[in-house]
Amino acid sequence: MHYVYRLRSERLLNQEYTGSTSDLKNRLRQHNLGQNISTAPFRPWRLAFCAVFESPATARAFERYPRQPQERRLGANAFGQTMAKYSLAV
Repeated sequence: MHYVYRLRSERLLNQEYTGSTSDLKNRLRQHNLGQNISTAPFRPWRLAFCAVFESPATARAFERYPRQPQERRLGANAFGQTMAKYSLAV
């Protein structure tokens, strides 16, 4: 299984991070230990969202979709639209 996840900083509530992994539990632990340069300053993190995919390619496509420039302008709604695109329940 492959996961796309969104983390929310417990310290800075407006700070979020989206990633993908095949080992969600370990990846969250790595973020909270500061082993990721881009997320270390904002720890601790909590899991805000997770989607599960059988295909790593589909997971990567889902992860990248909200990061596209036109989706960034949509702000918080980008993830909801992404889920609709991939036929996931919102």
